[in-house]
Amino acid sequence: MKSNGATGNHVDSIVAENVPIGVVGSASFWVEYGDALARSTGLRVAAIANPIVGLKKDFVRRLGSPPSLPDASALIRTSKIRGLICGTPMELETIRTALAAGINVLFVSQIPASFEEIDLIAESAHRSFLLPALHRRFQNPFRLVREVVADGSIGKVERIECQLPVCANSPNGNGHASGFGGVTDHAATLDLCLWWLGDASRICADLGWEDAVRDKHLGSIIVNHANAVSIHQFTHCGGPHNVERYVIEGSMGKLEVAQTSSGRSGGDCPFRLTLTERGRASRDFSGWLPNAPSIQDTILDHFSDCIRGIDRPMVTIQEMRRTAECVAAAQLSSREHTKISLPLSRCATPYLPAAQRLSLTR
Repeated sequence: MKSNGATGNHVDSIVAENVPIGVVGSASFWVEYGDALARSTGLRVAAIANPIVGLKKDFVRRLGSPPSLPDASALIRTSKIRGLICGTPMELETIRTALAAGINVLFVSQIPASFEEIDLIAESAHRSFLLPALHRRFQNPFRLVREVVADGSIGKVERIECQLPVCANSPNGNGHASGFGGVTDHAATLDLCLWWLGDASRICADLGWEDAVRDKHLGSIIVNHANAVSIHQFTHCGGPHNVERYVIEGSMGKLEVAQTSSGRSGGDCPFRLTLTERGRASRDFSGWLPNAPSIQDTILDHFSDCIRGIDRPMVTIQEMRRTAECVAAAQLSSREHTKISLPLSRCATPYLPAAQRLSLTR
């Protein structure tokens, strides 16, 4: 939603402003976001912290030859920046220091924070904001689903089914080595459904995949929202299940979004969008989706607009907290073999692994 606070000539001066930012990025960050940063018309890289070895000189020149600083703390202390892009996991204290200093933070790496730690981040964000780059929220098909749900095009939404292929090669929330790739995938689908349907009131999960067989479901989470239910099924990567799929069922029809798993990295990927209205044949609207810039360009433009006050962050710290709590409730439900009501009480915290971190991006 655009802010109404800037009008007239003030808007022109805001739009013309080139926002100075600092960047802390890993090698993979520069591969994914480097070109988008170099061509950005709204952001100017004023300093780079802890630059990676091998960052080519000609590429640094494309960024305007910003100075290099030894670490993020030095960047925050000495640089006159209005934004900080974190392209590598960062300590909680560093994030809080930046936010407390009035520096807005864009996180394009995974956010290693529990839901208690998110509360600490929120306490520091009085004059600034933290924007996690949840890639799916910036993709046109998923944004269209939100609009369809909100405007009632398919009637009252009653049920959403999500199918997500995941890799069964790393420990899950229960500590079984044969489980799937941790809580990142939980958060991805849960965040979308919370974004579409609103707060969750109850969660029931089965995440004990040690006995799972290839090409069968690895686990599931059932979420009760105020007036609907969302069902999250996790399957093995590869084979016939290598498609991420969402079926939104309403009282007057349903909408289906499907993408190949290659899109889960947040890059450009093929989508299929199908609308089925009650009493009518299904129609494929994939070609109706507008051609959009890359996800990286879209996220950077949004970050720039938010810093300049002409847009509001698409994701808030409070929404991060809500998603983190749902992931924790799913882990607790699976461990205790029971339904969990939300919000979680503080007495639920000891049941969760102390070292567990909720990776909320992607």
